[in-house]
Amino acid sequence: MGFRRNLGVAACLLLLVVLVSGSVIVAARPPPQPLCEVCTDDVVSGSDVESSMVTINIDKDGVGHWTVKLDTRADSSVDPSAVQSAADDALRGHRGESDPRNFSMTARGNAVVLTYDVPRMGHRSAGGVLVVDYFHAQGEDGRWYGVNADRVVVTGPQGDTLARAPAAHRLNETAIALDGTYSDSFDRTISPGWYLTFAEDGGIHSSVASQLAVGLDIAQLKGEAVPETVAVPTVLLAACLALRNRLRGAFADASTRGLLAFLGVTAGLGVASGLALGLAGATFTLVLSASILAPLVALSVGLIAIQYALLTGRLGVGIDARWLVRAGVAVAVVALIGAPLVAGSLGPMARGYGSAVAVVTAMLFVPLALAQQRSVQWLLTGVILLSPLFVTVGWAPYGSYADLYAPAITALWALITALLGSVAYAIGRSRRPMSTETGSVP
Repeated sequence: MGFRRNLGVAACLLLLVVLVSGSVIVAARPPPQPLCEVCTDDVVSGSDVESSMVTINIDKDGVGHWTVKLDTRADSSVDPSAVQSAADDALRGHRGESDPRNFSMTARGNAVVLTYDVPRMGHRSAGGVLVVDYFHAQGEDGRWYGVNADRVVVTGPQGDTLARAPAAHRLNETAIALDGTYSDSFDRTISPGWYLTFAEDGGIHSSVASQLAVGLDIAQLKGEAVPETVAVPTVLLAACLALRNRLRGAFADASTRGLLAFLGVTAGLGVASGLALGLAGATFTLVLSASILAPLVALSVGLIAIQYALLTGRLGVGIDARWLVRAGVAVAVVALIGAPLVAGSLGPMARGYGSAVAVVTAMLFVPLALAQQRSVQWLLTGVILLSPLFVTVGWAPYGSYADLYAPAITALWALITALLGSVAYAIGRSRRPMSTETGSVP
């Protein structure tokens, strides 16, 4: 009965890993920006507009040619000069440009037509694919768009095929269509993870090139978060690995009270570091820690406890230490293989990978302590040192305001992982088989 009960506990822990794997650093998102900046009441009052149609044609160089047609009511009184001035003000500073290029406005009968060009809506990438990243948040303060026109149609270069687009909005093989509400940015919004790609043909080659092009773009965005997020956690884990034998002796010789005091002091240092961010920063950091790190750390402790129970036979079954080493090697190999795949992807899979690495890193210290083969020791050590990079690759890009707090959260995770890893290493060394054959297969 005890064995079955412990297996049930282990199964619950594994289930928690799956459930928590969707955790990711999040922050308050600013309101959506209007996709059509001239489709607002400041330019033409909504009470005067019967319907609005926006056509965006993106040429081979990634420049978007916008045509905004506003059909007005028969009894509306639209002042062309006022519309011209208001539209010019609305477009100023558009996406980093001082002004969109080639802006013009005509008012004939019951229609107002505005045209302008927006540079850098897309760029050429692998295989000649045109990647339209205009709709993607790109980690820039959580930018995302609301469809504030009745109809928006996006097309690519003449002769190109739409290789990647949200299926729900695909109009045909060359265009997408978005429905919204004039002057209302909140009624319909565009997912901040949108990418569009256009290719010369719709064959398998273009499909593969499209996926590669988007992956490279995402990897580049994630790379921007790497230096400041990874530096401190890597140093903390490197220090832990360099001093692990001394730490092992300290943990082995310390009393329970001394060990708890050590952990308490370290936790106090973490809290003090958070307070250094200021009251608002510390509060936000603590909220993130509670929502993200607490469940991840709990799972790490559970996995280490399972390893300890298996080594000591407390689960009612004896297990050779070599099986734990092999399990650790398997986890390390999966982490290494998964990193390049996740680097170019977004969504639950990437977040799950980052969270899973955050959970299992401390667990790897047990097989590291048990391993007798140098190649295995180097593999496990390398994955532990690379784990901050893997976590960042899974969680980034952060967007919104989370990029300000991500380094602090990741550093706190590394500090806790180093402490748990030291305990795990002490457990492993205390159960390591006595052998001087460093070249034997574990």
